[in-house]
Amino acid sequence: MKYTSFGKPNAPTYMFAQEAIETQAGGSVDVVYGIGDNPASDIAGANDKDGWESILLKTGVWDGVSRPAHIPNYVVNDVLEGVERAVQGTLEPFHAGSNY
Repeated sequence: MKYTSFGKPNAPTYMFAQEAIETQAGGSVDVVYGIGDNPASDIAGANDKDGWESILLKTGVWDGVSRPAHIPNYVVNDVLEGVERAVQGTLEPFHAGSNY
């Protein structure tokens, strides 16, 4: 049986988001941050897209303690912190094994 799947972490979702962001920005952007609480969808999808950085939140699916199924570029407490730190350029890289 042949089927087409949409939604995270499938590429069309991220391609659509990138196009929308670049349209709003008036051109290409250097980096897009994928922010989410689910390593299996949010982080996997962002990690698979060139030019994207993944930010994992401690406020949802991931318990903040165990090793995430997909390793993010960054980990923050919540969406507000993620956005603020991305804008300010103060995100610190996540190192699996030492940050959780």
